[in-house]
Order: sequence, then C-alpha cells, then structure tokens
Amino acid sequence: MNQYIYKLGHCEELAIAEFASLCKKAKQDVKYGWLMSDTEINVNISGGLVYGGDIVGKVTIDENTKENLFNALYEYITANVADLKKLGISISKEYAKDVLSLAKKAGSKKINILMDKKPNYGNWKGLKNWILVEKIDNQLLIIKLTSYSDQQFWTQLDSFLPNSDMKRGIINLKLARSLLNLTDNKKIYDPLCGMGRLAVAGIDIKESFVLSDLDDSCLQDCEKNVEYAKSFWSRKKDFKGEVKYVTFAQDARTLDDVEQDLSRCSVVTEGYLGYRFSTSPSRQEIERELEIQQKMWRDILASCKEKNIKEVVFCLPYYQKKGANTLPEFIDELAEEIGYKLVRFSGKTYVLYSREKTNVGHYIVKVILQK
Repeated sequence: MNQYIYKLGHCEELAIAEFASLCKKAKQDVKYGWLMSDTEINVNISGGLVYGGDIVGKVTIDENTKENLFNALYEYITANVADLKKLGISISKEYAKDVLSLAKKAGSKKINILMDKKPNYGNWKGLKNWILVEKIDNQLLIIKLTSYSDQQFWTQLDSFLPNSDMKRGIINLKLARSLLNLTDNKKIYDPLCGMGRLAVAGIDIKESFVLSDLDDSCLQDCEKNVEYAKSFWSRKKDFKGEVKYVTFAQDARTLDDVEQDLSRCSVVTEGYLGYRFSTSPSRQEIERELEIQQKMWRDILASCKEKNIKEVVFCLPYYQKKGANTLPEFIDELAEEIGYKLVRFSGKTYVLYSREKTNVGHYIVKVILQK
C-alpha cells in the first residue's frame, strides 16, 4: 500500500481537522509536525498543509543506517532517473557530501543539496524534483515531494485585492480556505461576509456563495473583491468552473426575514470576533465581550435553525492572557439548547487558531442540526 506524508502548517490542529474532512476514510498518523496517511491529495486544495509527497523508502536507524540509506536512495534514483536528471535532495549535513556523489553515480546530472534545511516554495518553483530524508522516531523516511502550497499565489491575491488590508483583524485567506474545507457542501452562506474574503479564498473549491452583511459598505467592497478574485483565479492553469455568488444586506440574527431558501447551504463564516485588544484585556473586558458573543450567537443559531440550515462552521474569540487562554465555554450548552450538536475534531469540540503577539484568537467550531 502506498504511503503519503504531509507537512502541517503553523496551526497543526486545524490542518489535521481539515485533512480529516477532505479525506474522511483516510487513516492518519501524526508525529512531529507531519501527517502520514494512506490517502493522497494535492496540498493546494487545503489551507493548512505546507507540502506533501510519497514515502518511497524507510530505513531503520541502527549501526548500518548510512549503508542502508544510501542503498535505498541509489535504488530509487536509478529506477526513476529518466525523471530525476535534475534533482534536489534535503538531507542532514553528515550525509550531504556522499549523497552528492551517489546521485551523480545513479544518473542525475544537476543536483541541488540542502543541508539540514527543507526546500522552500522558491526552491520548489525552480525545481519540482525534490527528495527529503526525514527522521521520524527510529526511522529515516525517504520522501519524494509531489505538491507544495503556492504561497506566492496567496500573497499576490491578498495584496492585489481592490479592498484589502493585511493588518491584524482581517481574516487570513488560507485560514478562510481551511474553514471552507470543514464542510463537503459546495453551496456556502456567509452571513457575516465583511469584505468577502471567505469567498475569495474558495472560488476554486465551492460552487456558489450567498454573502450578506449588515453593513452596506462592506457589501460593495465584497463584490469588488470577489469579481477581482474570479479574474485572478482564472489565470491558474488548473482552474475550472465559474463560481456563482449573490450578495444582500441582512442582519444575521434575523434570517427568518430572508425569502431566499438557504436550507441547501452550509454556513461558513469567520463571524465577528469583537474588539481587537492591542494590549492584554482585563477580566471585566473579556467577560463583557463574551456576553456580547453569547447573545449574538444565540440569535444567529436560532435564526439558522429557523431556515433549516443543517451545518454551521464559525469562529468565536478566545483570549490569550499571561499564558492562560480564556475560552468561550458557553457555546457547548448554547448549541445544544437551540438544537445543534458540536462536531469533534480529534477528540475536542474546537480548534484554537492564533498568530504570535495577538491577544484575540480564533476558537473554531462546527455544529450540525440535530434530527
């Protein structure tokens, strides 16, 4: 059976949950920032995987490690030399000099060696044939890279959007993509769409978006961003299809006023994380913010139930204060009270996502309507 391996991004829990959602029947084993599985995907489908590849060899670490590793590498390169005339190898410094000679002997003509370093996207863009030698427990894994997340694409898309701002408080596009991948549904409703970044991030993986917000000015920005993103995505060679979207002004707490049938949509939204504290918030400030969130989401979830929306993926704020996290623990009881059930991600009902030097993080949850 083939084995595949993926490098997890900075929020490992979210990447694991995303992979599990994309590959529901896949077996997975997570160790040291790597996810190993029997299922292959291109990491560019995801928002949380960095790169991935095939495990083409395994060498047990013992007194014969070097000999066995070089034999395995020589055998693999020789068998695939027609495709490996140009080759990059990421390997520890102790093996670097000898592996260069080995690769030449096996038939590779142009060889790039990275000592104690992993290839970045620039390395991958210049050369698609990379072999990594990675230590996992008592083995060295020989990995042939097959896909690498196109960070350049995301950076350019973000910076070129008509209405974009890289400041803290604007949802990261790759986080938005990960949220979208937590549902199989191709029809998405974002009732707190803001500038439309969720739709921008998922134009190639979803069929349609319904986008609403209470702020009319946000909708104008949203429409401009989505139209630009449609054009930007169409430049990718592997892009297929034409995403549909509709926008309208609406308070997410009163969806029963909406004539449109939303029952076939899944709600996916960043939500509203409240005040972005530039300094560590006080206990009183946190309690006030969580009280606002509780009231808001009571109304939104009740409104979603009224429209028979069966699945809701959203974010609540959590607060990082002196090394201790304050979580919105009210959501478990609140969801059940309204008639929704929280989905578990690797044993927990939430995923925590945050960046360094932020006081407010994303508390990611998914609820499904109970029958």
